[in-house]
Amino acid sequence: MPEEIVFKTKPEIAVEQVRWACEAGLPRGAVLMDAGYGNHTVLRRQISTLALTYVAGILSSTSVWSAATEPLPPKRYSGRGRPPTRPRRGNGHKPVSVSRLPTGRRSAPSLRASRSLNCLR
Repeated sequence: MPEEIVFKTKPEIAVEQVRWACEAGLPRGAVLMDAGYGNHTVLRRQISTLALTYVAGILSSTSVWSAATEPLPPKRYSGRGRPPTRPRRGNGHKPVSVSRLPTGRRSAPSLRASRSLNCLR
């Protein structure tokens, strides 16, 4: 195999293609992803940094931040070690499983109802 060919995962190839389309000036639209791609947090984040809207299929076990909560900011930098960058969790600030999000029904969401929750950022 030629040395210039490097292994890339499907999500890495996908974001590379989307970046190329943006740089080429192609008309922008929504990026649609099935769960094979939608479950990759890094891919979703990279699509967001390109200022693109996306609709992603995700597994019902995926954790998300509900509309009523959001992560706490990283801890303040103490001046020692690396500066904190990760968001924090706390009381009332925890992600929930997509299957636990309200769907307007009294019981847990069915597969059909879960599909309507797939447009999460």
